[in-house]
Amino acid sequence: TDTAIDVRQFYGTVANPEWGEVLIGKDFGLFARSNILLDELLAGYGQVSDTLGLVDGGGVSFGNIGSGYPYPFPTSQITYRTPVLDGLRIAVGILDPVDTNDDSAVGKAYQENPRTESEITYQFDLGGAQIYSWLNGTYQTSDNTDSSVDSVTSKGLGYGVQAKIGGLSLTGSGFTAKGINPFFTNNAGEATLREVDSKGYLLQGSYKLGKNRLALSYGKTRDDGNGAVNTGADYETRGIALFHDINDNLKLVAEYNQFEIDGHEGDAQNEDTDTFAVGAVLTW
Repeated sequence: TDTAIDVRQFYGTVANPEWGEVLIGKDFGLFARSNILLDELLAGYGQVSDTLGLVDGGGVSFGNIGSGYPYPFPTSQITYRTPVLDGLRIAVGILDPVDTNDDSAVGKAYQENPRTESEITYQFDLGGAQIYSWLNGTYQTSDNTDSSVDSVTSKGLGYGVQAKIGGLSLTGSGFTAKGINPFFTNNAGEATLREVDSKGYLLQGSYKLGKNRLALSYGKTRDDGNGAVNTGADYETRGIALFHDINDNLKLVAEYNQFEIDGHEGDAQNEDTDTFAVGAVLTW
């Protein structure tokens, strides 16, 4: 609902080991879900940007959102998940659709059908390593009551694999999309989208030794014009972070991050931002 409270997750589930689980309520979407939830820097800081309005108190840091994957914005949904069968699990959901072509002075965007999203995950052991892999996707069409405004079909595919052996973790993920905001899957602000491409990838490695974990990260998104720069731009993030566990609930973080915007047409929107962040992460 339209409140000042940012309620990201508010749902209920009905589950049974034999037939699976049904979730009803507001939760993260399925497209790009594993891409972000398995990000090694999820509990870190990530990138900030003046172009994106994220400095000087203008907003929170973005992590790797927009430079490796779009944010699977929490959305009202009904989602079914199968039981885990020999490491395989399938999730299929219908989600509240979003406006993508509300660009008319007399018309208004509307959707005749829900957005559909799905994700397939498969985990297994190979040569002493624990492997987690995934494939997810989304599809929706948005129309406008003004017949002169073109409909926009939005579709995307996300994928990735993570391998862990001992204290070493290696993760590679990516996505490709058309007609989707490369930062927010809910098209925050209802920007007018076009059926143009965006794609990106994220490469990471980390090593945990005792109470310390060192993580390296490189992510990049190439957008042809649905993002912050409507003429298209490349968004790139490089980061290194050190996590130190105090106990099961508290950890300290130190992170250095470089964020770069490279416009496709000219250099007016180009930006380079370096950030050093220190802090603590508390979970309970």
